[in-house]
Amino acid sequence: MVKKLFSAGLVYLSIISSYSAVAAKVERFLLSEPIPGIGSSSSYLVYYGDWTPEKIDEAEKFDLVILHPDTNVIPADIANIKDGVDDITGNDDVLVFGYLSIGEDDVDEPRIGNGEGPGGYASWYMDDADNNDYPDRNGEWGSFYVNAGDPYWQEFIKSATLPGSETAGSDYIIYTLGCDGLFLDTIDTASPWGNYGYTAQGMSSFVQKIESWYPEKYLIANRGLFYFDPAQPAHQWTIRPYIDGDMFECYYTEWDWDNNVGTISPYFTDNKTYWSPIVNTAAQKIDGFTVFCLDYLAINQADYKDMFNTQIDEVISQQGWTDYISSIFLDEIRYDVYNYLHDLPNILVSPIAGTVGTIVTIFGTNFYRNEYIRIDFGSIKRIHATWANNDGSFFTTFIVHFQPPGIKTVTAIGVLGNTPATITFEVIPSGSPPTKIDDLKAINPTTFSVTLEASAWAGDYTDFLREI
Repeated sequence: MVKKLFSAGLVYLSIISSYSAVAAKVERFLLSEPIPGIGSSSSYLVYYGDWTPEKIDEAEKFDLVILHPDTNVIPADIANIKDGVDDITGNDDVLVFGYLSIGEDDVDEPRIGNGEGPGGYASWYMDDADNNDYPDRNGEWGSFYVNAGDPYWQEFIKSATLPGSETAGSDYIIYTLGCDGLFLDTIDTASPWGNYGYTAQGMSSFVQKIESWYPEKYLIANRGLFYFDPAQPAHQWTIRPYIDGDMFECYYTEWDWDNNVGTISPYFTDNKTYWSPIVNTAAQKIDGFTVFCLDYLAINQADYKDMFNTQIDEVISQQGWTDYISSIFLDEIRYDVYNYLHDLPNILVSPIAGTVGTIVTIFGTNFYRNEYIRIDFGSIKRIHATWANNDGSFFTTFIVHFQPPGIKTVTAIGVLGNTPATITFEVIPSGSPPTKIDDLKAINPTTFSVTLEASAWAGDYTDFLREI
């Protein structure tokens, strides 16, 4: 095997040469280790949106990126991200992982496949929740639960290549796109607290098989915490030897769908007192792994600052995990944690796209206390200005003034000389074309007031000043 070796594993090398019966077990240990160079001071990104040159530039700043292959991403984009900001391989390189769902099939309608499953659909689907002769479905995301141990599912996941299959399989992610590893999602389908705990052994076997397909690549699992708990039956099939990272999603926060904000998870106490010691113990074993955290916060929620500070303390300071915070659809590149780690000014905007006239909320941190801050938007200098609070943060809004559609840079500049903070915003063409000032006409002017009427105008995006 050519996969990464760790120093502790060298103790066993003499055993391999003398005892072939033990070699297979030792080799399994040598296949798994924490991801080199990634720790609590590392920045990582989870982004499932489409890619533009600007997005690629933003992603290059992180140490590790998890992206979704079912987007417009192409191999050249992956290569561009991987060689980092300096575009030179071997210096500030970025590890890139491709998303792969192995416990749910994310399609609008179930696949026919071999027709041996519920309702005449593929054999990998399950119908244990309601026994209605139709594959069980995730009520939140709409995907279909699968038995990961089904050999037909495993072969499909390996070979699917988009677009007809609607799925990017593992071979496509590794060999066509050129990713450094796989992010294995929906492992919790096999959880003992759901309807499909009986699939836990098959799920573990599938993770092991994926490891054997790509022994030189890295695997990050999403949750599957029950595999690390000696009190759970699934512990006998632990996935620990086969993975290099495990993500604890929703450790401190989860998403409140009704209010579109992050909220403290109702399971946080258990996560901290019961599950984090179990995860950390597994991570520190000889065949352990790097622990990642993914939590959710909306930048425009009223308690963002307090929630963010507590999350950072709980995850980085207390647990020592690699951290990232975003919104639930993971369709924006967020620098909350990145700028905290680098002690740089940070801004976030909500929404991240809109038409001319959209009200944009902007939240900033890590500025000098009480300093004057200028906000630039695209080609418009000082679209707004504000003052930082005593803690170096600010919260304000601005209105999107007319600009040609496309990706624009929002910049916050503190007058005391700190590094400017930037983030992108996409100006979306509106249904009605913009107006230009030259088209304005006065209606019923008086000494004190005037009504201005403008007709719709399309063409080159140019404004003209006019005295009235």
